[in-house]
Amino acid sequence: MNVDSIWARRGESTLSKATYIRLTSLFTVLEGFLVYIGAFVSRSWPSSGWLALLMFLVSLVGVFMIKTNGNVYRSALGVTIMSLSLGLMCGPFFALNSSAVLVESILLTVSVMVVMSLVGITFPAVFEGWGIWLLLALVLLLVVQIAQSVLMSLGYMSSDMTLLAWLGILIFTAVVAHDWSRALRIPYTVNNAIDASGGLILSAINLALRFVILLRGGSVSRSG
Repeated sequence: MNVDSIWARRGESTLSKATYIRLTSLFTVLEGFLVYIGAFVSRSWPSSGWLALLMFLVSLVGVFMIKTNGNVYRSALGVTIMSLSLGLMCGPFFALNSSAVLVESILLTVSVMVVMSLVGITFPAVFEGWGIWLLLALVLLLVVQIAQSVLMSLGYMSSDMTLLAWLGILIFTAVVAHDWSRALRIPYTVNNAIDASGGLILSAINLALRFVILLRGGSVSRSG
């Protein structure tokens, strides 16, 4: 079983570039619907850290299946498991918000995804070498978020997440274009299109979560 990075894959392309781009985009949209289905199912579930952790661990099973350079069916099952479990994890949080906030966050997320996908597809060379810097930015963002959550629980910091939400949006906006740049440097196959879309839907989920926080005024808990 090959668990090398998706982006290090080599071999012959079996699709044209245009078909590969269309398939990657289509799979990303389909995974978005799976996230929606998961969130809809769990919308009435009580918020639980243990449940969120369980769904996150299940999503990692899907991620592992995506990273194993196997076949189309394994990749499809992997992105399905990942998308549904992340949707189930996010459902209780999304349910705390009004329909207006959710619709606006979806529209903003779709807009960013479309624009940055076009940028990444049109100018892939611009984003070569960005990987290490984006990884460092994501690690720093995660550390700061954990630190803020701890300080908030101890009462040493307000619950305003506006700044971190903006930083997350900027980082994941760049990640979308970078992932397209990397996707265009590996063989154009159906399997790779599915796997590349898995990274794109992760960025979309992170963008949507942060847009919701911004539209709520920076709060991560129910407003009003």
